[in-house]
Amino acid sequence: MPAPFFAISYAHAPVSPGTFGRDRATVRRFGDASAMHDFLNRQSDNSWREHTGAGGVPLARGVYAMAGGRWQNVRGIERSVLAHI
Repeated sequence: MPAPFFAISYAHAPVSPGTFGRDRATVRRFGDASAMHDFLNRQSDNSWREHTGAGGVPLARGVYAMAGGRWQNVRGIERSVLAHI
């Protein structure tokens, strides 16, 4: 059985209102709840939220972009394509 973990995510805001793009999310993972809550308590704007995998964003850490109708890690997307997402 895999070790338990806790994840948080940050949804990036659009570049400007009414534009496409920036459908991105950053996921961080922590080994225990204490480490996660320490990180969350240090933020000033409450932009990070506890992440349960809702919305189709994977639970693995990394930066994800909505491409082709599903969330994909930005490392697996060509730079020229990523610039237009």
